[in-house]
Amino acid sequence: MRLQVSHQRKFAATREDILVEQSLIEKAQQGDPHAIGALYELHAPRIRRLLVGIIGPGDQVDDLLQDVFLQVFLTISAFRGDSRFSTWLHRVASNLAISYLRRKKRTPPLVDDTQFPASAAVQSESAQARAALTELYTILDSLSPKRRLAFVLFEIEQYTISEIAEMTGSNIATIKSRLFFGRREILKKSKDSPVLRELMTQSAGNRGLSQPGTV
Repeated sequence: MRLQVSHQRKFAATREDILVEQSLIEKAQQGDPHAIGALYELHAPRIRRLLVGIIGPGDQVDDLLQDVFLQVFLTISAFRGDSRFSTWLHRVASNLAISYLRRKKRTPPLVDDTQFPASAAVQSESAQARAALTELYTILDSLSPKRRLAFVLFEIEQYTISEIAEMTGSNIATIKSRLFFGRREILKKSKDSPVLRELMTQSAGNRGLSQPGTV
């Protein structure tokens, strides 16, 4: 079973969607406030979910979300389309989130699962499964920022290893290593939670990650 927290990331972007976004990017680069607003509305929900996964829920998520888009729109004129806009945006968000974790020692928050927009499937899960999800986000606080980022992008946001490598500017072997050791840490710390441990074990088996070198 893949860890399905709140949504399905995969969607088919039509050629029309791509052209519309490209037009918005070009207008935003010229300072069009309507285009800037439209790009924000298009990408903000997904980036917010990413930030919650990396730094945990709380008021700091919205502050960091604003920082992400402020940086993006201040530097959007430098975007040349060498990668997808969403990839560039995720890279900015990931870097700011990691910087946040590194500069601030955090007390693991009490996770409010209402901050994770739940699908019908998640809403129908037992109280035991919801408790396991809460425990997972608490355990994530103990991972190194880079391992946590890789785990969130792969297991929660459902990106592929190659997509994560592109977003983070890392190679595939490095991402596999971070995933392997991050998952191992979570398994070790979830030994008293049978539901969470089963989820993690099944996920590891389904994805078939082999043991890499240490990163």
